[in-house]
Amino acid sequence: MHWCLYMVTCINEHFKIPVAYYFIHALSGAERANLLKQCLLVLHEANDIVSVTVDGAASNISMLNNMGANLSTDNLVPYFYHPISKHCIFILLDACHMLKLIRNAFASKKMLWDKNGELINWAFIVALVQLQETEELHAGTKIRRRHLNWQKEKMKVSLAAQVLSTSVANALKFCAEDLSLSTFAGCGDTANFCIRINNMFDLLNSRNRFCKNKFAQYLTRKNYDDICKQVDNYCNYLKGLKDGQLPDT
Repeated sequence: MHWCLYMVTCINEHFKIPVAYYFIHALSGAERANLLKQCLLVLHEANDIVSVTVDGAASNISMLNNMGANLSTDNLVPYFYHPISKHCIFILLDACHMLKLIRNAFASKKMLWDKNGELINWAFIVALVQLQETEELHAGTKIRRRHLNWQKEKMKVSLAAQVLSTSVANALKFCAEDLSLSTFAGCGDTANFCIRINNMFDLLNSRNRFCKNKFAQYLTRKNYDDICKQVDNYCNYLKGLKDGQLPDT
């Protein structure tokens, strides 16, 4: 037995409130879409709903497709129309859940390749943890053995964020460039992967206009063009990632 919860979050005040929940065994995408429509109909009496946030479960993607959206990168339609007002309701995939999925794929596949055929290797993450354990020193990171055994705590966002972080990228580069450790030879693209995912997550998790880290500043009219360029670069990078054997280049 599971339960399906619908929660409303205010975009200009500090409150959120559950509006509906259902005890379920399993729900198809069409059934979830019907429940979402019912919530939208009831909430329309109070005020406008401007977006819907879900995790990346296949049933939720199917629900959004049933609502009229399309999350395929080849034909992206990141919104659907409100059943009464007909205005666009935009779709947001929960950044924390997406970060965990990226970590899961990286750790499970062991090796990824970018669009240039450069290797992104989980073995470097393992080697960094082993080096810290051997030397009994930590290279300015928060990753430990539990980060390698993530399956036991796969719902913890912090474990994924601490692996795919700038601190891990800097530690990898330090081991390769400053210490010249042969174990870390060729880790540059893995470090670059960690930095990019870190910056993507910061951007999607932003809420402070005055943050010193430009990647963590929220969207404003002033930085709109710059952020759009960043997003385009991130999208192109993610689209170019492959798993399995070295892709043809």
